[in-house]
Amino acid sequence: MRWSPFPQIHTTLAFFRTYLDDDILFRNAPQSRVLGFFQNVKSTRRQGLEFLLKGLWQRGQWFLNYTLTDATYQDDTELFTFANEDHIAMVQKGDKISLVAPHRVNGGVEFALTPAWRVRFDGIYVGSQYLRGADANERHRLDSYFIANFQTTYQFRNAQLFFRLENMFDVDYETYGAFFENTVDNPGVEPSLGPAAPLGAFGGVRIQF
Repeated sequence: MRWSPFPQIHTTLAFFRTYLDDDILFRNAPQSRVLGFFQNVKSTRRQGLEFLLKGLWQRGQWFLNYTLTDATYQDDTELFTFANEDHIAMVQKGDKISLVAPHRVNGGVEFALTPAWRVRFDGIYVGSQYLRGADANERHRLDSYFIANFQTTYQFRNAQLFFRLENMFDVDYETYGAFFENTVDNPGVEPSLGPAAPLGAFGGVRIQF
């Protein structure tokens, strides 16, 4: 559904529901962290909505996007996991699929300081999600996080100078997590997290011929 209540305001709303039979999931071999095989799950469902709001004005533009995702198993099943000693996750109908964030929000604003000089701020929020191996929804989640970015460009004839800061507040967060057994310094099962990139600065020149 699309709607423009004003000439400068545009909205889009979409609903989705997808059923997948014989969904294919990767299953680790019991003694391996990286090797394994694939296993079919009888039925999974992903449903939700996407909402986009964007606007224009004389000197710039802005947008706000929200996605709600409800990803669940639709049958009882057994999955392999490193999260417990038995290496079996007893998944029940309605349990959340791991590594799927239920809430995502991103937005941004861009405006012109002068006809040649533009500035942009944008950011993204990602809600908490279950770690890989926590499909029975009994263990640790990844923390939600928000990161902000900044970009500025300057157009000089056919050359554009740009500078961008990503994760401008140097937020410490993780985008991936799984359960593994620590056999080195602290024996036992624990979450292993994949850290995201820290503050990054990029710059350069684009030339059009």
